[in-house]
Amino acid sequence: MKTEHKLELRKTIEPLKQSKWFYLQSVLTTIVCFLIIPDLLIGILIFMFMIGLPIIFQIILHLNFYLHDKNIKVEIDYGNRILTYTNLTEKLEIPFNNITILKRFQGSKYPKPFDYYTIPSNFYHYTVIETSDNKRVKFSDFVKEEIGIHDVKKKKIVIPFLNLIIE
Repeated sequence: MKTEHKLELRKTIEPLKQSKWFYLQSVLTTIVCFLIIPDLLIGILIFMFMIGLPIIFQIILHLNFYLHDKNIKVEIDYGNRILTYTNLTEKLEIPFNNITILKRFQGSKYPKPFDYYTIPSNFYHYTVIETSDNKRVKFSDFVKEEIGIHDVKKKKIVIPFLNLIIE
């Protein structure tokens, strides 16, 4: 069975949809703070902290993930046990048995039901595949969430706030 994965609009919108509960809670908290504390300056500072800072973090992460993944295509051939990674002119064919470690960088260590109570940056995850011949490929959940390769060493690394894909 062969599957092909690339950047899809539906996948890029998912972190934004998941963030709606955080922003709703932030707006309601800010409104309550405005009602309790009538000082306009303190209200503006609370608004900037509760809503402004998370929005800036989310914009940075979203652009970083999108720009990194816009030209990436990952094909997984489970029958022949080969992963093909294509990025513009670069094309790598990686047999499953050459994969030394599959690292999953996550914004949060908590499972899905916890998502509604976290900051928006917790919804951004990416995968790094390292091979025995020192090659590395990276792609985010905008391309593919879980690869489904078994018998490979896996490591989960949690980086909250700014889980950027760094080249």
